[in-house]
Amino acid sequence: MRRDLSTLDRDIFQAQGRIIQEGFAHGFNGDMIYGGLEPGQSAVQALSAVALAKNCAIGTRRVTIDGDVYRYGKGHALGVSPYDMHPGYGCFHGNRFKAVSGGVVSPASSGDMTLDILLDSESGAAEWFGTANQMKGGLISGPSGGQPFQIRRIASHPAKVDGQVVVITLREPLTRDVVATQQIELLQNPYGHMYVPASNYNAVVGVPFTDIAALYHGWVLTWGLTWLTPGEAGIGSGLLDRTVCFMGNGAITQANTVDWGSTAGKSHQIAGFIVDFTASGDWDNPPMVMVQICP
Repeated sequence: MRRDLSTLDRDIFQAQGRIIQEGFAHGFNGDMIYGGLEPGQSAVQALSAVALAKNCAIGTRRVTIDGDVYRYGKGHALGVSPYDMHPGYGCFHGNRFKAVSGGVVSPASSGDMTLDILLDSESGAAEWFGTANQMKGGLISGPSGGQPFQIRRIASHPAKVDGQVVVITLREPLTRDVVATQQIELLQNPYGHMYVPASNYNAVVGVPFTDIAALYHGWVLTWGLTWLTPGEAGIGSGLLDRTVCFMGNGAITQANTVDWGSTAGKSHQIAGFIVDFTASGDWDNPPMVMVQICP
């Protein structure tokens, strides 16, 4: 039987139902969180706070009432300054993919929700599987006998070291068989190993809301208004100069000054567009940018 859910809590009194109904009817006066708290945590970490203990799942998406989008991430274990992240600079994903090949992947069948991998010196480094669920939210991909790749998100895994078999739980079942000779590629959650400065081999995944030191957790802006540091003089000073790109240190430059065939410190990654008025000769005013990394 179909039911008009708009009258549910008026037919039978349910306080929680009334809250949900009124929220969808009139809007939520608060942030929307897509991800969730970690075990033992009781409240969502403030945008302006940092913490050693993980408050939310890495990659948790947070949308404010202004429409800005943030992701929850962790500073890379590279040490202290200059790898600390600061507002006004883009932060980079600090790791590359790993290729697991040649008999270390156990066979799996269509419909399976797990994948077993015998860890070696490449796939079993501590920063990959040394801590439980460190790869949660990352990706695995692999060929299937000439068919299109199977690409799946990692839901969970235990802590394992080299020489041990790690059982990776997937968010969706396999749709084709996996044989032991196939190569599997692994990509960490991009928000799990963030740092600056970097190089043009790295991609910016967000702009920190506050200072985030190595190994600390905090929120990074991926879509919305913020201030970004000019990496050189003249940002926005020319006619129609609106689009900006990231530089290798996380600052920004104008897209029309990027040599798209060069690697001279200027990334080819679009950061967004300048929002405020920047008349000729007025470029030294801070450019307010609509960041457009991930909505």
